[in-house]
Amino acid sequence: MFREFLQRIVEGNQVAARFVGERQVVNECHPHRAAAALLRPFRAREVDEDPPHQPRGHGEEMRTVLPADASAFDKAQIDFVDERGRLEAVPGVLSRHLATSDPMQLVVDDRDQPVECRVIALSPCDEEFRDIRRGCRDGGFYPSICAGSSIDIARERRNHLRMKMPFRSAGALVAIVAAMLSVLGAQSPPEPKPAFAGQTDAPAPGKPSPPITVQTVAGGLTGAWAFAILPNGALLVTQNSGTMRIVRPDNGSVSAPLTGVPPVKSAAAQGLHDVVLDPDFAKNRTLYFTYFAPPRGEPAASWPITHFYEDVWTKPFAERRTMDLGTERVARAKLSEDYSTLTDVDVLAEGVERNIVLAPDGTMFVLGADRFRFYDSDLDGVSHDFTDNPDIRRNFTGRAIRINRDGSIPKNNPWLNRATVLRETFAHGFKDPEGAAINPLTRELWAVDHGPQGGDEINIVRAGRDYGWPDVSYGTQYDARQSDGKKNVPVGSGANRKEGVEEPIYFWVPSIAPSGMMFYTGDLFPDWKGNLFVGSMSAEHGHKLVRLVLNGDRVVAEEKLLADRKGRIRFMRQAPDGSIYVIAGAEIWRLTPRK
Repeated sequence: MFREFLQRIVEGNQVAARFVGERQVVNECHPHRAAAALLRPFRAREVDEDPPHQPRGHGEEMRTVLPADASAFDKAQIDFVDERGRLEAVPGVLSRHLATSDPMQLVVDDRDQPVECRVIALSPCDEEFRDIRRGCRDGGFYPSICAGSSIDIARERRNHLRMKMPFRSAGALVAIVAAMLSVLGAQSPPEPKPAFAGQTDAPAPGKPSPPITVQTVAGGLTGAWAFAILPNGALLVTQNSGTMRIVRPDNGSVSAPLTGVPPVKSAAAQGLHDVVLDPDFAKNRTLYFTYFAPPRGEPAASWPITHFYEDVWTKPFAERRTMDLGTERVARAKLSEDYSTLTDVDVLAEGVERNIVLAPDGTMFVLGADRFRFYDSDLDGVSHDFTDNPDIRRNFTGRAIRINRDGSIPKNNPWLNRATVLRETFAHGFKDPEGAAINPLTRELWAVDHGPQGGDEINIVRAGRDYGWPDVSYGTQYDARQSDGKKNVPVGSGANRKEGVEEPIYFWVPSIAPSGMMFYTGDLFPDWKGNLFVGSMSAEHGHKLVRLVLNGDRVVAEEKLLADRKGRIRFMRQAPDGSIYVIAGAEIWRLTPRK
């Protein structure tokens, strides 16, 4: 229906405007593979009266509905209102996928020289807007973005931005709509053939889950990434921008940021991530956390997505190696008795910053994303492989490392006899492991890996094993990033499987944008015992909690929960009473059986 409506607009040429530049709008709440919309600003027709508070030349008001990704186009709204042909609302044009946790960047191009840019931080997860002013800096944004006039933004109702900008002529809307039709007509990645039955598209369980009560225990936690459940029942919550807070589920209170957290650099998907309590926390107050540290001399700050992506992969490889963007770290610290301060911060390892899993043998697994900036690769892979030098992938692709809890190296790590492989490396070949947990039955490490365009995977992580990235993938490179317009460009050699590469036990095409992972072991939901849960951050997938029923190491059923709720599922953890706490956007929910 929406596609047909757009077609009628093109044919009827009802409203038109002239391109004067472009800007990118990046969804803050997609921390790894966000949908970015390309909106082309245009100048509205001159009007007789400008609001007195507006800068000279600013006139008509435009409201923009910003869909999170292509599936939202079916729900997007276009309103052409008055007899003068004034454009009241226009949807975003999906042009590319990016990995980001960056705020939305909204600017207009209508001059040749840089002027003040206004940046709007949008959190569709909690559906609130924050108005943030920033000056354009060299290298801070795309040059074309910084060559823009400021936009006046007012707080508006849910999922809308109220923007005042000039309007002038005819032609752009047709181009906008044509671009949208092109996107809507794009082909989804072809579904690859699984290596074995049940490796993807598992059926729904024969017995669906019982009704669930969802209680919102806290909100306003923009960029919430993970939490640990403290002995007193409170939650220690990390936020990607670099803060930790204490949340009290009993009364919904959210503390001021803890002091003592080391400086954090938030850029794209990098920032403050996981936090885990030591098994003896009640006695030693020790916890572990992962974060991205700024380079020496650079203060803690949030950076635009381009700083970590386009500003890197567009550079020659030799130049990349001279760039110091920061360092992935895992650290331990002590939490003060009053829960207000971290002390005794000690960096245990570098090169990983996603998930922490304490192993049954007393060691610690830490997983990290692909560090494409250190080798001749790209965000979503390249069209060649690295078989001529496998140690490149063993050191720089997404890894699981294994260390002791004091940062020392276990004597039985798999690569200690190879001088050209980092000694902490346990397994390699991941793209972006967003969740990990120990299977309580097998006591093995499982991880969910966020793939490129499709190809999200669940893997059993074993010592010395190769999981393929970026040589082998069930996904493809992003269509929108192909300058020649090609679709479904292969990753690496184009193979979905290869000798010497571990097969995922399950994969998704198209992507669900997976996040946290948890095995359920409680009694509150007896039908869930032994099931695996994975969060979904994809709007197309419905921002659902995914329940996977297992038979040994195989997925035999998949159920999508919380479909009636809004909020991108980022993280989940089982409470001592068997209830489940979930980070959904900027809120924390508690799940219990409905009585």
